Amino acid sequence: ASGTVNFGASAFAYAPPAGYKALAPTVFDRSGRGNTGILIASPTKVSGKLGQAMSLDGVSQQVKISSNFGLGTTNVTISGWAYLSSTSQKGAFIKIGTTNGYGIGVGNGNFDVNGNQLVGIYDNARWVSSGVNIGTGWHYFAITINNSGFPTIYLDGVQVYSDTTGVPIAPQATTYIGGYSEQGSRFFNGKVDDVRIYNRALSY
Repeated sequence: ASGTVNFGASAFAYAPPAGYKALAPTVFDRSGRGNTGILIASPTKVSGKLGQAMSLDGVSQQVKISSNFGLGTTNVTISGWAYLSSTSQKGAFIKIGTTNGYGIGVGNGNFDVNGNQLVGIYDNARWVSSGVNIGTGWHYFAITINNSGFPTIYLDGVQVYSDTTGVPIAPQATTYIGGYSEQGSRFFNGKVDDVRIYNRALSY
């Protein structure tokens, strides 16, 4: 569908931007829509759940995409695979929007306190915590936002949370994979694979 970005089954791949070999390594947008991500602070390519994944240090490493894909406050799906090495971690797997917007990650009710819960965020509006622990190893995560702006969270293909409490604020400018620092250090220490962002709310 138009407006979809999909980093694909071989989720992350290094490639210099065409004609700009001196710039930072990048990751391909496997959807073919040209939403290339720039590697910040040298995250590393490792074996993943589906081919290759990005390994992140939880300190400053991230993938930065200079787009919010034209997304608004409704009809969104964010999904991917995350690898957790312990049950005490925090940070964002994916965040759409430099400020405002939405995302999903791990923590204890938010991204700022160590825990194991699958947590969503409507940035500058509210936290969307599932209250459900992820566990360790590879797990599939997703958050959808329906046509009313309400969230549903999925873990390993199973719905674990939904509400009708309030809607997000439209995202601005940038998308991050692996964490962000605009509102404190919300970086994830682990691996992320097969990131997919859709301009519709998928059903699982």
